[in-house]
Amino acid sequence: MTEPPGEFLTPAELRALTECAYVEPQCAKLEEIGVPYKRKSKGILVSRIHVRAWLLGEVLCMSAGVDLSKVR
Repeated sequence: MTEPPGEFLTPAELRALTECAYVEPQCAKLEEIGVPYKRKSKGILVSRIHVRAWLLGEVLCMSAGVDLSKVR
């Protein structure tokens, strides 16, 4: 019996999605197609949920968090 896929793409899936083998070009491709990601020490984390949303044509954006400087 096979395990269900995890939350994040595997390195092989990331290579297939971006058509790139190295981290920097993968980041550039993800930014180009609008899929959010997070850098980690030696790689990238990409959520399956974000990839599915992108495939459905939903607009996704990366966020650095809430900007509390605008709150009064």
